[in-house]
Amino acid sequence: MKRNASLDIIRSLAIFLVLCKHSVINGKFTAGPITGVSGYIMMGVWLVTSVCVPLFLMLSGYLLNRKKPTVKYYVNYLHIFIPYVLISIITQIFRMEYLHVEMTVRSFVGDIANFSGCLYAWYLMMYTGLYLLIPFLNAMYHSLETKRQKLLLIFSFFALSHLPSIVDSYINIYSVWWKNLYPVTFYLLGAYCSEYPPAKKPSFYFKWLAGLLVVFSMYDVFYLHGDGSSATYYGYENYQVLLVCFLIFCGISSLDTEKRPAFLIKCTEGISKLSLYTFLLSGITDDILYPVVAANVEDYYLNYGYFLPTALISFTAALLLSALLYPLGEWLSRKTRSLISRTIDRLAEKRAVEN
Repeated sequence: MKRNASLDIIRSLAIFLVLCKHSVINGKFTAGPITGVSGYIMMGVWLVTSVCVPLFLMLSGYLLNRKKPTVKYYVNYLHIFIPYVLISIITQIFRMEYLHVEMTVRSFVGDIANFSGCLYAWYLMMYTGLYLLIPFLNAMYHSLETKRQKLLLIFSFFALSHLPSIVDSYINIYSVWWKNLYPVTFYLLGAYCSEYPPAKKPSFYFKWLAGLLVVFSMYDVFYLHGDGSSATYYGYENYQVLLVCFLIFCGISSLDTEKRPAFLIKCTEGISKLSLYTFLLSGITDDILYPVVAANVEDYYLNYGYFLPTALISFTAALLLSALLYPLGEWLSRKTRSLISRTIDRLAEKRAVEN
């Protein structure tokens, strides 16, 4: 099957935005007051970087919405887990040797088992739960017969996960207990975009995106805080993040990639394949880069201009590490899945003979 180049572009953008978000956080932009035009621009940048994880979740919904609860499906989870284990082992060694973190064998193994073996492994912990549910979410989604019913399903999850961020901006009366359902909301939104592809031209979505970024940035600075005393925290359960994510996804997925330079398409395909590795390995590059920059650049926390260079440095370093580790990780993943599949087949055959 031919690769969908627009999805590679979305995944490449998502992983770059992950590193951009880390740069904004490490630069402590969100801790200080919003000042000047650059401060307002950074509010928009902060909002855009916050769609990184939601874009990945929408991609899962777009690509996996036909999966069923089979043994093969769950064995394929190792395609994600084996790279995590490999990178966690490397990260744990890095922590001991470079960061001088003391560990016992128990804590070394325990950190990997509880998804804290890498700095940003929380994503994999969250995604593991979603992965277990995906076949059943698919059954629920596709059991609905009409487009309207599917929209009502998505809106129901939106009401649970994202509506509190609207209502609670005015009066804190809405339950936030269900807000952590945001992965399901984005997943179903991706499934919907797969079944009902965006019908407008890319310019339509990007114009709306630009307009909403201006409106949201000004609103968040002047209404929520009045004097721009601090930056809004854009959690993945924030309704603004959902709208911006949806517009970016629709805008890029509706691009005519046949007219894009072949070199660009090839680059995004390569970055897309390395995205999981880059995500997890960026914990190492961030741990090295940001303390060095903070110690040697006097105005680091006062100048927004360092945001992009530091993001690019960490992204490039993590990507290069990923390119080195990817062949080993994929080989281990392929061999492990093959071994488990053969073992399951033999057990099934043995059971069939006994019966």
